Amino acid sequence: FSTTLVNLQYEDSDSDDEDDEEEIIPSKGPLWEVYSAVRNFTTPAGVELAEAFLSLPSRRELPDYYQTIAEPISLNQIKRRLKGGEYRGSLQLLAKDMDKMFENCKEYNRPDSKLCKDGMKLQRVMRAKVEELEGEDMEVTPPPLNTSSDDLKKSPRDPKEQIRKRCKALYNSIFNYTNSDNERPIGVFMEKPDRKLYPDYYDIITDPMDMKTINDKIMTGGYRSEEEMLTDCRIMFANCRLYNEEGSVIYDTANVLERVLTAKGKEMGLITEKVKKSAVGGAGAPQQQRGRGGLMYRIKILYDTLKDYRDAKGRQLSLIFLKLPSKHEYPDYYDIIKRPIDMEKISGKIRNSTYECLEDAVADFTLVFDNACKYNEPDSQIYKDAQTLQRLAHQTVRNIAEDIDGSADAKTVVQDLLSNIYHTVFTAQDGEERCLVDSFAELPEHDEVNGKKIRALSLEIIKRRIDRGLYKRLDYLQRDVFIVLGRARSLSRVDSQVWEDSIELQKIFIQARDQYGEKGARLLSKVYEYTADNLTAEVEALRASKAADPQQQAEDDEDSKLNESGAKDWSGSVAAGGGADSSDSSEYHVN
Repeated sequence: FSTTLVNLQYEDSDSDDEDDEEEIIPSKGPLWEVYSAVRNFTTPAGVELAEAFLSLPSRRELPDYYQTIAEPISLNQIKRRLKGGEYRGSLQLLAKDMDKMFENCKEYNRPDSKLCKDGMKLQRVMRAKVEELEGEDMEVTPPPLNTSSDDLKKSPRDPKEQIRKRCKALYNSIFNYTNSDNERPIGVFMEKPDRKLYPDYYDIITDPMDMKTINDKIMTGGYRSEEEMLTDCRIMFANCRLYNEEGSVIYDTANVLERVLTAKGKEMGLITEKVKKSAVGGAGAPQQQRGRGGLMYRIKILYDTLKDYRDAKGRQLSLIFLKLPSKHEYPDYYDIIKRPIDMEKISGKIRNSTYECLEDAVADFTLVFDNACKYNEPDSQIYKDAQTLQRLAHQTVRNIAEDIDGSADAKTVVQDLLSNIYHTVFTAQDGEERCLVDSFAELPEHDEVNGKKIRALSLEIIKRRIDRGLYKRLDYLQRDVFIVLGRARSLSRVDSQVWEDSIELQKIFIQARDQYGEKGARLLSKVYEYTADNLTAEVEALRASKAADPQQQAEDDEDSKLNESGAKDWSGSVAAGGGADSSDSSEYHVN
């Protein structure tokens, strides 16, 4: 609305939005208490702010309101639903409708308008009342002496009911959380991603979880303990961090909401601080941690291996990673890199016995090298050195396990094999020491699906998944790599550098796959059925399809005119037709 909306007559509003305002509002029941808190709220000057929200605006006076707002709702409609028992005694269902009403107000009106500010104030009043009543609901009151056995089962003393209430309080802590902009960031976590829009999500995330599922389990008594509910919430936030890029808004939101949840758990006495092993001190750490085969012994081997590694020319690759860049000389580094760390800091954590497991140390080393790759160009020496040391870290972890335990863990072996295959592709260079993947920077980052921009799978995304150990099968890795390379060809001309590099990289992948997997002798899979001959046939078929595309021919003619006028062709040296037929870009190549 606008600030004049309050004075509009509502005779044209939907007829069933009218209600008898003289009717006495029932005083009993938490839902009516919430309604009354909003309906009867007055400012110190005695102004009732809820008046503007009683009825919907006139369709004749404000027709654009109904074009802007998908789900209009008013206080009178909410009141009728209360009378009809539509909320089934659920404070959250009532709060959801009221939130919708206030969010509609904020969406339609200017943020600096009085009505918008009034709506925000009433929304805070409503949420405060809901939280107050939820807190009261947590209190245990003894049942009367004449309580029947059936009533006793529904008593607040019922352990299952107490678990449900505590789980609901935890749920509400993140459901109702608002940030500094008075927004509730929980919205993106309410439902799982659409399979059609984000099909790769379900390849990466093995245990999808959302707020709707959690709430359903709470309401149906699906949790046997509060810890089970907390575990589901942590899985939901961990899934978000695994799928999304570090530093993205949704990634940071997951961290914020998890901290809110943890704080609520501590407040309720459900989460206690764990005593860190580092509390015993470096030199005083248990001998089993520092002796041969102990945790600190393994981490120290890993650190020394990475620190002392030298290449064929005798260069010690770790020197640049020992200390962070100077803030004076590289101020932008600390704008780009959100979690700076160097090998000296890792060394200090080893001395103080801070690490609780080998995976924590590996994660820190991975962060060091990921930061280097994020800040530096792919064709820089430091980028290449970071890749080399990262591969060495994973190989060393496997060798440590084999040396101490006598046999390698199967999961570690597979992930190390997949890492070796992929990094062989990712770091491949031509005769002029040009990284083949560099040309892929020309490709668009997003695809358009049903009018929406969807982030496309890329070699960088696959690398992050490899580094996090998300790939557990060779066929999944091959599928994703081939999708990226196929997409590159479908979006490129056949005389472009991207086209040539995508073919060469796919050949390198096949060679590395056969070498490390020993064509099935070391790692059994059907992926070996796809050979270089299959690749050649696919490439020729796509080349012919592009050559027969009239639209592409027109583009080629236009390019020829540009070249004749002195303009330089944008890529490639092989003269041939090209086009943008993406029909085969997502084909699953593994039989």
